[in-house]
Amino acid sequence: MRLLPLFASPPMALEKAATGYGYAEIARDLLAVYDPRASGAPLRVLEAGGGSDSWLPLPPGSEITTIDISAEQLAMNTYAREKLLGDLQTFDYGARRFDLIVCWDVLEHLETPVDAVTRFADVLAPGGRMVIKGPLKRTVKGLATRFTPHRLHVAFYKHVLKSETAGLPGYPPFKTYLAPGAAPEDLVPLCARYGLVVDALETFETAHVTAIANRSRWLLAAYRASEWVLSMVTLGRYPRRVTDFFLVARRPL
Repeated sequence: MRLLPLFASPPMALEKAATGYGYAEIARDLLAVYDPRASGAPLRVLEAGGGSDSWLPLPPGSEITTIDISAEQLAMNTYAREKLLGDLQTFDYGARRFDLIVCWDVLEHLETPVDAVTRFADVLAPGGRMVIKGPLKRTVKGLATRFTPHRLHVAFYKHVLKSETAGLPGYPPFKTYLAPGAAPEDLVPLCARYGLVVDALETFETAHVTAIANRSRWLLAAYRASEWVLSMVTLGRYPRRVTDFFLVARRPL
């Protein structure tokens, strides 16, 4: 595991070898940077776009608020104390304040992610943390996501990831924009603008690439060749063997 220099230029300059990095490994390494259980006290948690799943182990007694634009996802949520149906980009949280905000694979699906992050910053309590995980824009995966039709994403989930619910209402893959504000190079200065300190920023390769390898070694070879060519022609601005990132930001006391 390597943490990137927070203000490297370009910020995606380092590469990480493929490890089949899945959600369990992401959560494990994220907890090595920030473990909400270490507080020993109940946390006020906002799972932004959390839907029906929680990605981080939380202390017993945590007061979890989940907000999602999908009524189907919220209906499947069985653990949130409060469930909010709304758009992260426009929702008014009122007097609510949170000690932990988790935004996991969500910003890339918003047309104006800056608006969502601005609202997160407004409701993050002093000493609170914000955890954001998502795909990198400047990668082969990012390019393919932005410039291929959504029906192809559904086919990938069905035939490569073997998802039986792909394409059904309320189930991934969701339409992806990767708009300005969703990438680390946007998020780091945005956090600084709102007085947040970025404690960690890491890039890695997810298990999606492992799924490609399991499907076809020729498909993986084509993917790796595309990474190499793109990295060469962009002088490293599009790195190889990374697809995603996570960021941990903190509001000082």
